[in-house]
Amino acid sequence: MNICRYTAPVLLRTSGYGAFLRYLEETEANQWKTGDELKHMQWVKLRRLLEHCARHVPYYQKMFQEKGIHWEDLKSFDDFSRLPVLTRKIVGDQGDATLTRGVRKEDLILRSTSGSTGEPTITYYDRDKMLRSWAYDVRHNRWAGYEWGTKIASYWTVYPERSPQRDILTPLRKLKKYLQGHARTIKIDPRDATEEERLDFLRQIKSFKPKILEGYAYGLHDLAMLVERDSIALPPVPAIIPGAEALSPAVRTTLERVFQGTVFNRYGSTEVEIIASECPHHSMHTNDDNLLIELVDTPDGDLAKVVITDLHNYAMPLIRYDLNDYARWADRPCACGRGLAVFSRLDGRTSDLFKTKDNRLVTGLSLGPDVEKIIGVQLFQLIQKEHTAFHLFCVADRALNPGDLEGFHARLKKSFGPETLFTWEIVEEIPRTAGGKHKFYLSEVT
Repeated sequence: MNICRYTAPVLLRTSGYGAFLRYLEETEANQWKTGDELKHMQWVKLRRLLEHCARHVPYYQKMFQEKGIHWEDLKSFDDFSRLPVLTRKIVGDQGDATLTRGVRKEDLILRSTSGSTGEPTITYYDRDKMLRSWAYDVRHNRWAGYEWGTKIASYWTVYPERSPQRDILTPLRKLKKYLQGHARTIKIDPRDATEEERLDFLRQIKSFKPKILEGYAYGLHDLAMLVERDSIALPPVPAIIPGAEALSPAVRTTLERVFQGTVFNRYGSTEVEIIASECPHHSMHTNDDNLLIELVDTPDGDLAKVVITDLHNYAMPLIRYDLNDYARWADRPCACGRGLAVFSRLDGRTSDLFKTKDNRLVTGLSLGPDVEKIIGVQLFQLIQKEHTAFHLFCVADRALNPGDLEGFHARLKKSFGPETLFTWEIVEEIPRTAGGKHKFYLSEVT
C-alpha cells in the first residue's frame, strides 16, 4: 500500500507548503476549462503582469517609454503581439535590469540553461513561482499515472535550482525526498555514465519495477538498445516520459516496444519549465494556465516560432520570450476533453534548421525519419557543411554499403538540389553535449 498518497497532503500543509496544494487543485481544475475560459484567464493574468512590469521592472519601463507604449493601451492579444520579442541576447545584455526592482538575488532561485545552443542563459524566479511550477509538474505527470510515492526511474542530468547566496530550496528538497521515499526513485546522470553503469541502472530497474521511466529521449533510447543487445528481461514499465530532445516516431516505437509501456512525450525549457505534455489520447497539450504561447509565422511560411510569456514569474518577467523553437497548432481539440490547446507539430530548435541556396529552411526533424529507415543505424548526427554538402556520422549495428544510403541521398537532393553532395562514416559513438543531450542536426552554413 502506498501510504504517501494519504500522508503527503497532511505533511505538505504542516510543513508550510499549503500554497502548493492550492495551486495543484487549481491546475487540476483548469485543464478542464474551455478554450475561451482559458483565454480569459490568460488575459487577466497578462494584464496584471504587464502593469507590474510597467511599474517595477527597469527593462520594460525603458522599453515601453522608447516605444511610446502604455500598458493600459494594450486592449487585446493582437495589441500585445506588437510588443518587441525578448531574446536570449537581450536577457544577457540587460542583466539585472530584467529583474523586478527591490528583489534580492539571494531570495531567488537561479536557473541556467545548458548552453548547448550558445552561451548559457541565466533566469531567476521566486518561491511562489517555484511552487506553481511544481504543481504543473505534478499535474502533467498524473497524466502518465503518477501519484505520491509512485516508483520512478530517472535518467536525467540534474541542474539543481539554486539561490546565489543561500539554498532556499533545502527544506523543499528534503520534503520531496521524504514524499518520494528513499526507495521510490532511482536515478542516474547520463552525462558521464559508463556502459557498465548504464547496465547496472537497468539491473536496478529489473528489481525495482518502476511505474514511470523518465529521461532524455535519446538517453532512454540508448538504454533500450542495451536491453535488446544483451537480451535483458525487464518487467513492463507502464509509462515512459521522454523530454529535452525531439522525439521521433522510430524512437517512440522502440521505447514502447522495449519497455512495454506507453510514451507520454514532454516539451519544456529551463526558463519556463513545462510547455506541453502528451495526454493519454496522445495530444501535446500546452500549459495554457501558466504560459501564454504564441506561434509567430516566419518568412519561410511553413515554420512558426514559439514565443512565450510566463504569466507567473514576477521576479524576472519573461514577456514574448523567443525560445528559438518551432511548432504548429492542431486544427481541432483533443477528444480527452481538456481545453488546453494542442500542438500538431514540434519542429525543433533554430540550431536544428538547414538552409537551401535560395534561403528556404528545412527542419532536421523532417530528414530524421529518412535516416531512421536505414537498417542498422541506431544513432546519427547530420552536419550541413555547405548549402549542398552534408556529412552523416552514424552508429550502426552492421556494416553499411553505399546502396544503403542511396535513398537518403535522394531525399537530400530533393530538398537541397540535384547537385547536393553526401558523405558518411560509421563511428563507435557520437559525443553528447555538456548537458548530456544528443545533437542530431548541425549546420555550419551562416
